[in-house]
Amino acid sequence: MQLSRDDTNWLKGIAVVLMMCHHLFAFPERILPPATYIPLWPGVDFEGTLAQFGKICVPLFLFLSGYGIACSAQTDWRSGLSRAWRFMSQYWFYFACLMPIGILWFPELRAFDSEAQRFNPAPSVLLPNLLGISSTYNGEWWFVEPYLLLVLASPLLLRALLRPAVLASASLLLFVAGAILLGRHLDTRGISLTGLAYWQWPFVAGMMVRGTALPCSLAQMARPMRLLLAAGLVLSLWLGLDKAGLVLATPLFAWLCTGLRPAGRKADAAIQLVGRYSLPVWLVHSFLCYYYAQTLVFAPRYSPLVLVNLLLLSLLAAMLLEAVRLRVFQLFSHLFAQTSLSSPPTTKSTS
Repeated sequence: MQLSRDDTNWLKGIAVVLMMCHHLFAFPERILPPATYIPLWPGVDFEGTLAQFGKICVPLFLFLSGYGIACSAQTDWRSGLSRAWRFMSQYWFYFACLMPIGILWFPELRAFDSEAQRFNPAPSVLLPNLLGISSTYNGEWWFVEPYLLLVLASPLLLRALLRPAVLASASLLLFVAGAILLGRHLDTRGISLTGLAYWQWPFVAGMMVRGTALPCSLAQMARPMRLLLAAGLVLSLWLGLDKAGLVLATPLFAWLCTGLRPAGRKADAAIQLVGRYSLPVWLVHSFLCYYYAQTLVFAPRYSPLVLVNLLLLSLLAAMLLEAVRLRVFQLFSHLFAQTSLSSPPTTKSTS
């Protein structure tokens, strides 16, 4: 599979839309009055069904991350640390921007499953959230931990690509073990090794499909038949295995969405724009739809308009915060360069 930059932005945009469907409509107990929505077809839970399918957004993001890292082909550990630092520095910026709002102006908010204060400023709560090993401030930020661990492990995984059969077998076995353990609610304390075993599969799959050609039988099949076959397999895995099926089907879903991309059209450009801001949109959207602006998000009432509203609000917030973040980064880089230039040169003493 060969994905261009436009293809990856398109797929990230699709993942963002599915993520928002999932978070808006999969958890009706999180929609608190006066927020509500009017379904597209009364009596038919179309939104709920689409929201459940939207769970594929997480493995799709991981698949694309693995693919992108495989394109770089950097196998030294410093490259893994550099990627982790870039991700965490962006995460910390959004943490610094968004968490004080909750601590200062929304102290009454409670966790969804308990009466615990959501934005508890105690250091014992704040520090694990800051490091990404806890997500009590924002439950949708649970993704930080497995993603960070996979990025740090990426140099090792890239070396393992030299033996693809062994890597694929080991990855699938780990995925099955992770699925079984998660199903039985068995996990390690602190860092979730079970979650890591489960979520590594789409990441590794993204690495492995980099440059992989289609089998001759598929390549010779007419394009509509190929897309129909991919759609049928994705739906079969989902209906048969639920969430685990979606994780397994992620490469097929990416292939299907790429084949359906309306290249050069306005819809393509719009989805690609969302895809380019996929990380900051992910970081901000749940604060809007759950914690800080739920009434505003659901103001349009009709479910398609609610989705578009959250998408636009999140995109605008992400673009604004990214402009600020880049400006801050430029200022710090400038100050660091000035400090380095103004430092007196050191001379070696002679004896």
